Amino acid sequence: MAASARTWLLMVIDLICLPIAILPAAILVLSDIQPNESGFYCTDRRLSYPYRTGSWAHRVLGHWGVLIAMAILVFVLGELALYFREKRSLNDRGNAGQQEYSDILTNFFARLFKNTVLFFFGLSAAISVAYIAKYTVGELRPYFLQVCGLNFTCTSNTGLLFPNVCTGDKHSMESSKLGFVSGHATSHFYTAIYLALYIQARWKWRGPWLVKPAIQAAFVAFAVWHSYSRVAIYHHDIYEVNRGIALGVSFAGVMVLFVSDLFWDRAAAASRARSWYVATVGAPFGEDD
Repeated sequence: MAASARTWLLMVIDLICLPIAILPAAILVLSDIQPNESGFYCTDRRLSYPYRTGSWAHRVLGHWGVLIAMAILVFVLGELALYFREKRSLNDRGNAGQQEYSDILTNFFARLFKNTVLFFFGLSAAISVAYIAKYTVGELRPYFLQVCGLNFTCTSNTGLLFPNVCTGDKHSMESSKLGFVSGHATSHFYTAIYLALYIQARWKWRGPWLVKPAIQAAFVAFAVWHSYSRVAIYHHDIYEVNRGIALGVSFAGVMVLFVSDLFWDRAAAASRARSWYVATVGAPFGEDD
């Protein structure tokens, strides 16, 4: 199954879509664009929580590099499992040719590439939407008043203020205006739900019944722990985290159910084969196979 020039071209176009998806977030973060300045009352107790940093486990496990490594590992294991099933099916036939073995190896790399690209495209798009919301709304974080550094005495008679009255550190001030929505909740729940659905489609487990749901539950539990720990360290309130979760789950559902072919049957996937991925899509086996 040699790749034609058109196939390579389409692969390159798909790869170009990845930086395009993350481009809005990159522009907002790296440029001098300032978040919207929401007004506040200096007696608002919701903005008077102390600034806290997470534990080392929170910082390390919450890093996006961990999500990326976790996703690639799951994809490699899932596609290897399907590859060995296809190879075993050819061995059982007894009359398979060398070209057929070569084709299923090509399909393994094609599926791995495709699922990885789809995952990162959805993650990039979700992060971009989250940052567009952050900079558009300018919701103040719960620790805002601590980093604001007001240089006057605040009383109940003080009216509506804006962040331009603050004297705090520029970087801390900008970060304190990015409460809505939680980017960590968006990215972690996107990853957890995407991988849980991928495992459901790809991992045709023949062992104990509860191993696969236990792994899926572990991904979701990890996302819950990290997302709501943002509330515990006063970087978000619970409503901002919940909205980030809704955004991440929505993107994961759309990408898995409507963009990828993980839950299509073999005939539908072949008839709707997209981009560089040819009709031999290697759809997952049924439970009775």
